[in-house]
Amino acid sequence: MTVELFGVHELAAAIDVRPNNVSIWNRERPRRNLLPEPDFQLACGPIWIDSFEVRDWINHYNTHGPTRRLRGSLES
Repeated sequence: MTVELFGVHELAAAIDVRPNNVSIWNRERPRRNLLPEPDFQLACGPIWIDSFEVRDWINHYNTHGPTRRLRGSLES
């Protein structure tokens, strides 16, 4: 079984933004809640496992741009 992982660069590439943007959003995540919670936090940065939540966030971002997340779902 293969598991796909997203780091900052992979997530940035999926939504066509600079990796620095994803890093900033992740750093501000506790306050602004712009990204899904990373599954792991390594010394090299956050790691997200490819999941419905991450894919849903990518699809929503590509459709609507960045928005706050509410109660585990996305605003439109």
